[in-house]
Amino acid sequence: MTYTTPININDLWIGDWLKDKATDLIGRYEGPGKDGKVMLRTDHGLISYPIVNLELAEEPDEDRELSFETEAPINQSMVSASIDLHIEVLNPNYANALPERIRDIQIAAARRYIQSAIDQNLKIFTIIHGKGTGVLKTEILHLLGDFPEVQFTIPKKDGGTVEVWLRG
Repeated sequence: MTYTTPININDLWIGDWLKDKATDLIGRYEGPGKDGKVMLRTDHGLISYPIVNLELAEEPDEDRELSFETEAPINQSMVSASIDLHIEVLNPNYANALPERIRDIQIAAARRYIQSAIDQNLKIFTIIHGKGTGVLKTEILHLLGDFPEVQFTIPKKDGGTVEVWLRG
């Protein structure tokens, strides 16, 4: 018989992956709950779970993680003239996620938005990436380079947004 050391809630970090020992249910730690339970984001949403049943787990492969992402697809029938990539706007459920995961969500949303704007023949649009450390801004500018339809970009709002002009 194998015994594992119980998890101490004080040793957990938001975003740690946990697995129920009995059912193999995997979820991401979202914070402490009530009565010795933890808040766990799973395929079934955010649930309160007893910590005594859990053990640390490896991060699931990307396909599994995407299965419980709650991002809405870009509406193909009408694209607005801007997209705000702040995670609180895109998907508040990920506000406490690891920075790398947040950036992945932001880049994926930007990619979908740019393609939708191209498909809808939008000539000018704005991507709001924020000022921050400049990492997302750099990623967005690199991403725009992947689209030959982009004619040029203009930084706006003290560098917190980029206006994108598509070829005529």
